[in-house]
Amino acid sequence: MTTALPRLKSVKPTQAPYVIAVTWEDGRKEAVDFTGVVMREAAFEPLRDLAEFKRVKLAKWGWGIEWPNGLDYAPDTLARLAEAQRGMKAQDFVAWQEKLKLSNPEAADMLGRSLSSIKDYRSAKAPIPHSVAMTCRVLEHDRVMLSALYRPSAPAGRPKRAA
Repeated sequence: MTTALPRLKSVKPTQAPYVIAVTWEDGRKEAVDFTGVVMREAAFEPLRDLAEFKRVKLAKWGWGIEWPNGLDYAPDTLARLAEAQRGMKAQDFVAWQEKLKLSNPEAADMLGRSLSSIKDYRSAKAPIPHSVAMTCRVLEHDRVMLSALYRPSAPAGRPKRAA
């Protein structure tokens, strides 16, 4: 399955340190915090200078972002960074479950949560913790991890009688 690379329409630094405002080609707008990238990735150390960081610009044809010093960031990685920073809402959780074809008991087992917590996440009765959202996204992107943790739940209802 191939997925089209996301493209950017615009990018500009914000007042907040290491945060850029991006507009995607489809019209979505997001603030993306690069603090972790700048502070943890050795290649991005030159961007710790805020004046240098604020020189960010759109790469040709919206295929990422770049800085005059030669550093760049790909659009798919930028999209994943933005996704990881977004909170997860009930409808996102339901969509995640449906995409991975997980029942409520299977999701509860996989995430180490109670069945009632899963139901509360689905109905928006309880906020979805950052750790749960992060785990959901990892499991969606890493099918090996998903397979390693998946255990099918028993079918609902009473067991069939032995003949």
